[in-house]
Amino acid sequence: RDANKPRQESPGATTTQGQRPEDSANTKLRDSMSVTQIGSIGKLAEGVNQQCMLENELLKITVNTKGGSIRSVQLKKFRRADGTDLILLENENTKFNISFPTKQAQTINTSDLFFSPSATQGQAITLTASLDDNTSLEQVYTLKQGSYLVGYDLRLKGMNSVVNSQSLQLDWSARIPKQEKALTQE
Repeated sequence: RDANKPRQESPGATTTQGQRPEDSANTKLRDSMSVTQIGSIGKLAEGVNQQCMLENELLKITVNTKGGSIRSVQLKKFRRADGTDLILLENENTKFNISFPTKQAQTINTSDLFFSPSATQGQAITLTASLDDNTSLEQVYTLKQGSYLVGYDLRLKGMNSVVNSQSLQLDWSARIPKQEKALTQE
């Protein structure tokens, strides 16, 4: 092979992060389109996804900073029939988005935004997407000791100049994986 010749990637080749080069390019293009589509909030569509852990003695919940959505839910005191961890929700099987119109005739989708976490683990995590010191969108997750109940609060601070109406649309879908050992699924 000629050392001066540029190296060509073969179809299906992956990078060191396990991502195909064309996937990375598609992701960057899709993210840059999101920045353009959401106007003044576009800077919030750029960032790196982190995972935060909301946990008590009963539950272990992983929350993504991209979108502020729950990535997975594990019941700590229970196991699947095969002895593995009992995971109720898994990232690829759940979608969570809150959308609302802006005064610039755009639609903000929380699933497109990157949030900054107040902490990366604990029983309360606040995820904040800030435009400036006075304008932000916060998602607050709480989990009390001895409880399976997860608290969620959405706070729009100073967003009157950005948001066009009082209505929000919540889109949440989840496919719960089969947990029990049975011949038929109920």
